[in-house]
Order: sequence, then C-alpha cells, then structure tokens
Amino acid sequence: MKTVIRWMSYRLAAFMVAAIALATGNVLAAVTFLNDSKVMDSDWNVSTDGLNLAYNTSANETIVLDVGAWSLTINGNLIVGHNRLGTLNLGTGNVNVLPKSNNVGTYIGNDSGSVGIVNIDGGVFTAGGAKPFYIGQTGTGTLNLSSGAIVSGNDVYIGNNAAGKGIVNIKGGSFEARSNLYVGNNGTGTLNFDGGTLTVAGDLNIANGAGGNGFFN
Repeated sequence: MKTVIRWMSYRLAAFMVAAIALATGNVLAAVTFLNDSKVMDSDWNVSTDGLNLAYNTSANETIVLDVGAWSLTINGNLIVGHNRLGTLNLGTGNVNVLPKSNNVGTYIGNDSGSVGIVNIDGGVFTAGGAKPFYIGQTGTGTLNLSSGAIVSGNDVYIGNNAAGKGIVNIKGGSFEARSNLYVGNNGTGTLNFDGGTLTVAGDLNIANGAGGNGFFN
C-alpha cells in the first residue's frame, strides 16, 4: 500500500493539521509533528518542530511526501523512514532543516528495519541541523541527486551504525559537505558519483569505523 501526500494540497490544510498534531501527535497516518507545530508563514512554508515520515505505519505501507516545487522548512529533526518505509520527493522547491538546537539532525533510514528514500531533481535540500546528516543510520537510506543541490552544514554519514546501509547516487547537481564525509562508518556505505560536483570541506573517510564497509564508485 502506498500513501502519497502532496505538499501543494497538504499546506492548504496546515492549520487543521497543526491542530490535530498538537492534540494527537499523529497526522495523516504517518507524518508526525513534534512539539509545537503551528506556524505557517506568508510564503506558504510550514515550519514545524520536527517531521517524522513513516513512523509506526504498517509493515506493508509506504508513505510518500511530494514537496515538488514548494518549500518545506523544518525547525527540528527531519526523519525519512523512521522505522518503516518513507520517501520524500523534491522537485524544484526547497527543503530546509534548521539548526534549532544541538539535538537537531537529518536522518534517512533511521531505525532498524526502516527504509528511507530521498529523491532530488532540481531543488535545494539543506541539512542544516547541529547534528550530522545520516543516510542509513541504523536502517537503509538512499539519497538520489539528479539535479539541484544538497548542502550539509555538518558531518555526513553514509552507513553509520553496524546495521546501517546507506547509498548516495549523484548523477548531476552539486553535493556540498561543509565538514567531513564518512562512507561506511560502522555500517555499509556506497557513494556512486556519476556526474555533477562533490565538495567536501573536511576529510573524506571510506570504511572508517570498526566493521565499516565503504565503496566509492
């Protein structure tokens, strides 16, 4: 089963969604807003205190959030595939994870058994949290960049924990890691670089930790 949430229509109901979130903490079957999710600004960006995509959904259900050409601003953690199957699609719009606190990070494939996928085609994805950007934290995470840009203000881990499996496919656009990049930290990480630009301000580490497997193609 696949549930698709279109950000264009989703934003129009943001005030109702915020009210439901404050009351129950669970919205639209799989999108969980944390804390005070209640702000919609004049540019139609919805600012929340955290977004979990695919959180405690049924095992055979996939949750897809299509941001498209719109903008999504998150004042907290962004988790795509918290402990189930989640996909975020970004067209020519923007996704911004703001560094609200020291506990904020971006996770694709967070918990064991989770599968998270982020597809970027023309837009700008900014992982600006104070914590690192994890692709395959303990689950399986895939990040596909066809065109557009990815900017991480902190370390990037592709396959972080022992059970984590991370895959990054760069076919165009630009990927900028403003700190260190780890491909296979303690888990298994694969970076396929087929086009575009890759910029790492710090160290590029492949197969870094104990038991880590890293592949750069």
